[in-house]
Amino acid sequence: MTYGFLGMEHDEILRGQSKARVKQYQNDVLGWTAALEAARRFSDGRQCSRGIGTGLKREAEITGTFNVCYWVDVEGTEWVVRFPLMGMISDETTLGRMRSEVATLKFLRTTMVPVPAVIGYYDGDEFPPFMILESIDGIRMNLLWAVDVGPSIFDRIAKDLARIQLELLSYPSNCIAMLSQSDSVGPYSIDAMEHERDGVFTKSEPLRSARTYYNYKRTVWKQRLEDQRNGITSFKDGVRKLLNDYILEQSIDSILPCDDEGPFYLVHPDLQSSNIILDRETFHVKAIIDWEGACFLPLASSCIPPKALSLVKVPQLSANSKHYDEYKRRATRYVEILSQEEKNRPSTIAEPMATYLADDSIFLIWALDDVRYVDTVVWQHLAPRLYPDLLGRVAEVEDNEDAVEDELASFAKEHLIYAGLDPESVHIWIMERLGKLSQYDKELDNQ
Repeated sequence: MTYGFLGMEHDEILRGQSKARVKQYQNDVLGWTAALEAARRFSDGRQCSRGIGTGLKREAEITGTFNVCYWVDVEGTEWVVRFPLMGMISDETTLGRMRSEVATLKFLRTTMVPVPAVIGYYDGDEFPPFMILESIDGIRMNLLWAVDVGPSIFDRIAKDLARIQLELLSYPSNCIAMLSQSDSVGPYSIDAMEHERDGVFTKSEPLRSARTYYNYKRTVWKQRLEDQRNGITSFKDGVRKLLNDYILEQSIDSILPCDDEGPFYLVHPDLQSSNIILDRETFHVKAIIDWEGACFLPLASSCIPPKALSLVKVPQLSANSKHYDEYKRRATRYVEILSQEEKNRPSTIAEPMATYLADDSIFLIWALDDVRYVDTVVWQHLAPRLYPDLLGRVAEVEDNEDAVEDELASFAKEHLIYAGLDPESVHIWIMERLGKLSQYDKELDNQ
């Protein structure tokens, strides 16, 4: 069952303010004039004009969450001029992630991982920052999942993805960090960018052990719960969310490798099906895009089947749901294909991947790598396995969402003592948070 009350709402006040800044930036600075000028800086005098674009509708301008892209024709060759949306998050973070993605793509071009080439980039003050990538013609994999895909086509795509996943294991690192144009920088993935939009700023130096990394991600979850003004929505919500960290702590040992201190491997931060481009005729993988936030992570984070095997995001993969069953079926086949591919390479991730898939540890890993999923994953997947009696308690009231919320809160209150939190401190913390929530609601109403 998917519980509608799980998760954390956005800070609509801060997001509204950043939306206004971004709109002003787009109106004042960006547009086709800027896109064509950016392309001319790297075109060696070739004529630049508006391109055909991408997708079924052949769109030549697309605005995403953090970037706006323009397809420019350079005498018959299509380039993608991509401007980061300044004002969405801090300029330091925006430029840092762009520089890291440039470094990541340049590194991957030296491997067998298919990614678009970097034509050029600019990160100075005289012109809006941008990067230019080659345009990859093809279809997004999410469009293929929307139709009935036969087993032979699925196996072909899965084999390509398995080879790519194994290729990434050929380039280990001795620290958990993102690539940059100079020194390595600490892990700062998509979840951290989203936290910043809600007023929560998280930073880390490069890390040297898997346990240190996963415990750091626990602190990121706690920081968001503490710092976001509307982090909890009610007393019951606060009680339940307070137990999340304890459950994460109890679960982490199950995914820690024997060699806690590495090596570590490059992981795509959001390998959804929309970030995989397929050949229009053969359906082989032509490119994987959107590497911003890519990071060298512990082996466990490399031992999960791609999220791209499902059309839906992690919160919709609730246990025993149609999407969950479909993902498990596809992922099981993916592991079989990966195991066959491993025979030609010196790596053995198929075995732990099968274990993580069977016991739902994949959800724990997803939640730690991207803590936006923590609340949902804990109560849909982790808590029922750690506490089998919880399933029976919830089953008695599962047709009434309010009663389910009451039952989970009651369960959390009973178990908070094991997390070292006494009832009085819990009450004080929640009441302080609710006071901040009340002030936030007043400001939101006055907008």
